[in-house]
Amino acid sequence: MYWSYYQSSAREMYAKVQNNMTRNVETPDDARAIIKVYQELINKYPHSWSARMCRYHLGNIYYNLGEIDNAISEYKKFVSSSRSDNAGIKFLALTSLGYCYEAKKDLKVSLDYFEKAQKSDNVGFESIGFRNIARIYEQLNDKKNALENYKKRFAKDH
Repeated sequence: MYWSYYQSSAREMYAKVQNNMTRNVETPDDARAIIKVYQELINKYPHSWSARMCRYHLGNIYYNLGEIDNAISEYKKFVSSSRSDNAGIKFLALTSLGYCYEAKKDLKVSLDYFEKAQKSDNVGFESIGFRNIARIYEQLNDKKNALENYKKRFAKDH
């Protein structure tokens, strides 16, 4: 009974912040206010589904603020805490890690995360994964693997 109360209380807090987030993130100060609420939820309900989702959203907010190292930290915490993933959110978090490392110009680590994402439950996201992998191979001047992944990407779209 406690666990049910714990999860529903966390979901209620999460729903409130999500509602505010969809309407009010226009400035960095707005983002900082939402970060604070997400961190409060994580501290209060660390083992809840809502806390895990906050980690993912924090990664997105930090990425959009240009705080790549903070984004990486939150995405990694989400990935390490995520259990089963039928919605593809783990794919998105792994892909986001790839984008973070690409922004840091660490292309080999970026490629590793894009490949991990492609191996995760990625139904509906396959072409995005192949495109990301191909783009990194292209930046690494590996034309053969870039072309192979671009072909896979277009095969998924047709």
